[in-house]
Amino acid sequence: MLNKPAFISLFTFALCAFIGVAHASIDNTAAASGSGDPREYTEDSILYSSRWEVSADALALRKAKKNYMLHCATCHGPNGEGDGELAELLGEGITPRNHTDAKIMSQRADEDLRKVIADGGDSMGFNAAMPPFSTLLQEEEILGLVKYLRLLCKCKGKDS
Repeated sequence: MLNKPAFISLFTFALCAFIGVAHASIDNTAAASGSGDPREYTEDSILYSSRWEVSADALALRKAKKNYMLHCATCHGPNGEGDGELAELLGEGITPRNHTDAKIMSQRADEDLRKVIADGGDSMGFNAAMPPFSTLLQEEEILGLVKYLRLLCKCKGKDS
């Protein structure tokens, strides 16, 4: 039977070996899932990354998605398809924009999207059911939402 100090040393060694194997397994999984560069992020790896080090862009995108889910998804839907829970309550003939429609979204400049988010739909000649968010969100958060909208539509704006 091992004495107490020997047992603690053996246990510590085994624990460190286990952590090392687990860490190597995580790194190999990350490398196998993409280009092999753990610093290269896809949308999913940015939003759902469990890595300790996350870039500033990844944090901004996470915040933008959180803001979208909090402020936009109720009308536009969690996937941006214009089918949110409140979409039917907006009134006759009022349908929220489908943010996944690249044909429509690519016709809008980023500044147009920023203005609609900040100042509301009627600021750009759209329906007033789209409220202004400039009192709830800071400018950097609004710009983050514009970038998030570009991810949803998988398109660039007409000014890009």
